[in-house]
Formats: sequence, structure tokens, C-alpha cells
Amino acid sequence: MSKFIDVTADKWFYNDIEELMSIYVDGSTFYSGIPYNKFEDGKECVDYEIVNTKNGEHEFYIPKKITPTSTNHLIVYVDGVIVAVDEIKNQPDGTTYVKLTRGVANGSIVRFFYAGEPSYIVLCCADEAKVHSAMDVNSSVVGIMKKGDTAKYVDRPENGNWYKVKDFPYAGVEGFVQIGLTRQTAGGADWNGVTFPSAPLIIDAGYWYEYDPFNGITPEIVKWKGRPLQRVSSLSEITYDGLEYCIINNRLFANYSLNNEVLDVTVLEKNSMGIQKPKYQRLRLKSDKIVYVNRFFPEVLASKGELLISLNHLLKNVFARYTDVKFENKVLPYSRFTDVQELLSKNPSNPPWWWKIVCPLEQLKLPDGRWLIEGDERGRLNIDMPITRAELAALMDKFRIWAIEAFK
Repeated sequence: MSKFIDVTADKWFYNDIEELMSIYVDGSTFYSGIPYNKFEDGKECVDYEIVNTKNGEHEFYIPKKITPTSTNHLIVYVDGVIVAVDEIKNQPDGTTYVKLTRGVANGSIVRFFYAGEPSYIVLCCADEAKVHSAMDVNSSVVGIMKKGDTAKYVDRPENGNWYKVKDFPYAGVEGFVQIGLTRQTAGGADWNGVTFPSAPLIIDAGYWYEYDPFNGITPEIVKWKGRPLQRVSSLSEITYDGLEYCIINNRLFANYSLNNEVLDVTVLEKNSMGIQKPKYQRLRLKSDKIVYVNRFFPEVLASKGELLISLNHLLKNVFARYTDVKFENKVLPYSRFTDVQELLSKNPSNPPWWWKIVCPLEQLKLPDGRWLIEGDERGRLNIDMPITRAELAALMDKFRIWAIEAFK
């Protein structure tokens, strides 16, 4: 089963994405989803769980109105096993009635999961993008988008290189903007109040949690479905969809994709007599508000930044598999590109999140002295701009030349 709900076996790109998703680089997958937690009105994500109290019960109510579709189902798990749904009805009080095809035993854990329908926005990547009244550059202009501005996505018409947008520059105003100057992406993540999924450690009375990996007694082990997670020292080191965890104040934290999932955990506990022993437990991680990464968004245009991140992952993977040399992520406080340097100068202590990935690539040169990555005529990288086929071909050819020289 694919990690992404919008990457299914009937899609032409299924095998390619699944293969890349099996490759881990620095603890996270080669490709990751786009973070989001903003949804279309009335189509929010639901991850609701109850303990059944009536033997044979097969009728339940979810405390939210949901609208599953043929491509985004309501999935019901009973004690971790998927159970077929017989009927779904929205109720006048805002709840949703769900009838299962079989009864559920008393004490069983019933989990209702609906991934929701993310909202989309159109992001302006050029210095300026005109919003026209029709799909014609000669039609009247109803608004101007500046770099970084967003408009609410309505549709991508089949005819022409356009997005239909609304609520820009004023609420209710609709128009068309060229794809070459903008790109569609997920509606973004609301980070206010977002917390990593977590659960308190279960420690025996008279003992306390002990982290001492060097005493040779019992190593700390955290696994999800048999796959080990990597311990990190702080929340900032946990990635969107990687396999990291950390323990802070006797609480275990992991990434957003593990929300409501059960981990097999073995930690070391110690008492005042100095006695140490392993403590095994199964912890279900939960968070009231997370960001979601379970969609790939295959129809969204990629930016140059996304391509460079993928190229960085490819380099690390090639170095790890075919050499005994580690690809060096050397991060500098300055950039060759004017638009990147402007961002670095504004906040030197807090560079863009992608800088540590892009910076090492910026420094690579071909045997003839050309840079692997080049800017436009004004010396800009334009990291948010959609990548053109010509740019992609040129970069891949230069990467081929660089790789041949590097791996001689």
C-alpha cells in the first residue's frame, strides 16, 4: 500500500514514486509529501477513535460532518484491522452516522480515518503576475500579484496555460493567471498550536527513566511496525516524515505521520538502589493538531527548489551506495545568487530551511569551470519558480558530466 493516498496502483507514476519512497536519506524518504493542514470547507481530516462499549455494535457516530469520495474513502479500523463500511449519512446535528458490515466486540478499539480534501493556493513566483478577466493576455486586468502573493485556487482550465483564481485582490473577484508566472500548491500548514504526536513513558513505581546507551546493559529501542526509529536529541531534529524520535521530560515524541500510531518501545529504568532493567511498552502517539504529509500532490507543479532538494538526496544516496566517501553538506553564510543572498542578509541567524540542502549544490563545478547550478541573467536562483523542461534538461546533462568526473 502506498504511503500517499493520491498515489495509487492505477497511476502511470506509481512504480517510480514507490521505488523512491523506499530509499531513505539521512533518516527520511527520498520524496516527502507537502506539509498542509488547511482543508476545503466541510472536508477536514478526521482521525477519531473510540473504545466500543456494546458487544456486537455496528452503528457509530463521528462528531463531525465528513464527505468521503471515491478517491478518498472513510477507513475504519477495528483493533488495527480494516472493516468494510455499509452506510454513511450526514446528520442534521453535524455528526456523521457510520454503519459497519459486521458487529464489533465490547472493548475493541474503533478508529475512523478520513484524510480530508486539502485546499489549494496559487503562489506568485515571478516579480509580477497579472490576473486577467479571461484566459487572454489582452483581456482586462483585475489585479496584480507580486512575488510571494497567494490567491485562492478555483480551477485549472483544460484550455491554455492558466489557473483560475479568486479573492484577489478583493474578496469575490475571480480571474485567470498564467501558470508560467505562478504555481499551484497545497494551501499550506497553520503552525499555530501544532505539536508533534507524543505519549508519556510508562515507568514502574520507584523507578525513573534512564538514558545510558554506553553501559552495555540494554539499548533503547523504538520501533514502528518492526522498523526502528532513530533517536535524536531535540524536537527540531524530527523531520516531517522521517524515522526520528526524541524523549523529553519522560515523554516520547515522533513525526506527524505517526499520529495515532502504536510504537513498540523498550527503555531503561533505574531505581535508587542502582538497579537497572529494561521496560517494554506499547505507546500510542497522539496530537490534537498536526501537519499532514500523506499526499504527494502529483498534479502540482514542482519548483526549482524541490528539484534541487531531490538532487541533493540523489547525491547522498549515490555516495553512500557506491563510495566510502560521505557527501559533504558544507553550509556557508553567503550565496552566489542575489535573491538568496538577500534572504540570508535579512536574517543571518535563521536562514531559509532549504539553504542547508541547496548550499552544497551551489558550490559544485564542472571540469571546465562552469557551475553545476546557474542563475538567470540577473544572477537570481528563483528557487520558487516552476522548473522548465529546458532548465531540467540542462541541469541533468551537467549533473551527468559532474558525476562522471566525480566517480572516476
